Amino acid sequence: MTSESTLEHSPALLGDKRVSEIVFPVTAKSIHERGESAAVMLAQTWQLPIRLTHVDESVETIDLGLESLAERLRHRYPLQEFATTHLAGEQIGRSICETIKDDSLVFMTTQNANEWRVKGSAAEEVLRCSGVPLMMMGPHASLTNLEGEIVIGLDGSAPSEVSLSLARGLSQIHGNRIWLVTVAPPLGRDDPISHRPHLVKYLEDRVAELGGLGHVGWEIILSNDPVSAIDQFARSRGASLILAGSKDRADPYRQIMGSITMGLVAKAQQPVLAAAAALAPKALPESD
Repeated sequence: MTSESTLEHSPALLGDKRVSEIVFPVTAKSIHERGESAAVMLAQTWQLPIRLTHVDESVETIDLGLESLAERLRHRYPLQEFATTHLAGEQIGRSICETIKDDSLVFMTTQNANEWRVKGSAAEEVLRCSGVPLMMMGPHASLTNLEGEIVIGLDGSAPSEVSLSLARGLSQIHGNRIWLVTVAPPLGRDDPISHRPHLVKYLEDRVAELGGLGHVGWEIILSNDPVSAIDQFARSRGASLILAGSKDRADPYRQIMGSITMGLVAKAQQPVLAAAAALAPKALPESD
């Protein structure tokens, strides 16, 4: 059980609930080294247990492969607590959701883009049904520290603004500098930012909303490719994390075309921390 004193080291990412465990879906036989070290770094920094979960169609209550993996990790990281949960079912995301506590953080990783095409659908399902934050480490990402800059992609929609809560929780623990980034399509060759006063006001209002954190800046990028624009900005800042929001309902178009959040996971050098929300306080007003 996680003690109250231990929780003082972990962030309150959504509301006032501090993260109490890291749920790490794995295969029963192997684990990605990058994901393993990143999950352990998170857990040790926040002094939390890691719960390894494995989903397959077997109804056996004990998964020998999963238990063997846990024992190897306990030997490799003797100061880290590992628990295990074997889940039976055909839908990975839905099965994981059924065991997640409301103060968990789910951590998912992948080794290559082809594998992420499978995990991506499970990740979106976890986002929609769990109600907890999900950190996704794509094939190009690494996590070296939690104190670096944070980049938030804001598109003016209510779902994207749940990332402000994630940023507040992290910055209160680690003192991160936060960048709010909005990507807008260019209207022509001569298209200065001064032509977008509604965007400027929107971002300035969000900066004010994060008042008290001390290091919050904003940027408007004119581009028709929001994934590449946010990715390049995060690389230029040497950011530690990219934060994003996601719709909390199924959307066939998103499943076929992919979302900006999942596009960032596939491309970015940083892990992407996301959460889904039905309600967020303020959407971008229409321009005059």
